[in-house]
Amino acid sequence: MSTERTASIGGDASGISIARDRNGVQAPALPAADVPRRTEEYLEAVAREWAWVRLEGEGGAPLPLERVFFMLQARPQPQRRPLEPPRPDLEPSPERLEAAGAPPEEPAPPPPPVPLGQALREAEHLALLGEPGAGKSTALQFIGLCFARAKEGWHTERLGVEAPLIPVLL
Repeated sequence: MSTERTASIGGDASGISIARDRNGVQAPALPAADVPRRTEEYLEAVAREWAWVRLEGEGGAPLPLERVFFMLQARPQPQRRPLEPPRPDLEPSPERLEAAGAPPEEPAPPPPPVPLGQALREAEHLALLGEPGAGKSTALQFIGLCFARAKEGWHTERLGVEAPLIPVLL
């Protein structure tokens, strides 16, 4: 049984289509005059839905996401130098190097963390990695909430991102 999940978004002047796994939605194009109003309605609905986080340990009671603290920082992956070969799938550990008869390497220190807004502004693509429960989904929910409340300036105040993007959760 495959656990791979896929999603795609597409569209043209006739409408849009959103597909995830084997489920899909197609919507006809809106008249141009309706787009601003419908976009506003969508962003308001997203803001209402994503404004709350439910914690399992607290009996499922919803808490306002804006009051839940989590560190808004990211640790970028070090840039590979142009002539550097691709990194191996398995990082060289002291044990592996010793077994191969090679001198142990001194690991480079990780890059310092940067504010999440800086990572969002500078990275064309971004992946959130972390252990279960580390806050990846909550961070994505917060980012989406900031863009859903762009009219109130959340995307610039809290993330430092100027572009008022439209969040989509698949």
